[in-house]
Amino acid sequence: MFLNIRLPEEISYGAIGGPEFSTNVTILQNGSEHRNINWESPRYSYSIGYDALNREKANQLLTFFNIVHGRAHSFLFKDWLDFEGKNQKLMKLDNSTCQLVKKYSIGNGEYFYNRKITKPKNLIIKNGDIKLNEGSDYRVNYKNGIIEISGIKFDISKLFVDFEFDVSVRFESDILELSNDSFMLYSWKSIKLIETR
Repeated sequence: MFLNIRLPEEISYGAIGGPEFSTNVTILQNGSEHRNINWESPRYSYSIGYDALNREKANQLLTFFNIVHGRAHSFLFKDWLDFEGKNQKLMKLDNSTCQLVKKYSIGNGEYFYNRKITKPKNLIIKNGDIKLNEGSDYRVNYKNGIIEISGIKFDISKLFVDFEFDVSVRFESDILELSNDSFMLYSWKSIKLIETR
């Protein structure tokens, strides 16, 4: 189950991680390779570790881990390396709905990848220099990143959006191994977070 709560930023800051792909590589008899892409989109994973947590932060972590029941429930996580999009175009689904995406491209855009954004926040949708109003001009489903444009007064292809976003993750382990290394100082060597879809 997904819980709409966010891992505190003072804990998430400093995490190591990013996108993980799944590829099968077969070496043929002539030495060439055949590569098969298993996942259309990457799955993000992160690792967090601290050598010196004070008692307040250790209690924050302990409380959060108990609330999500270890691996049982997913939650929101801020990826400090990749948490915003600027002047992004919307991916049209039909005449009135679109999917929020972040486009990664190289050079003139010949090579690109559209990442589906499902946990957006702080959206600003613009039609040229005009800022649209949430509620009257559009509605956002903050559970999946789908946006419904009200009426037909806006051409979706001409809309641009700025936003921030979180990643839905879960703990990889059901065990929280906090170590009391010295008086009022605790360590958490490494625990992994896995993106959920």
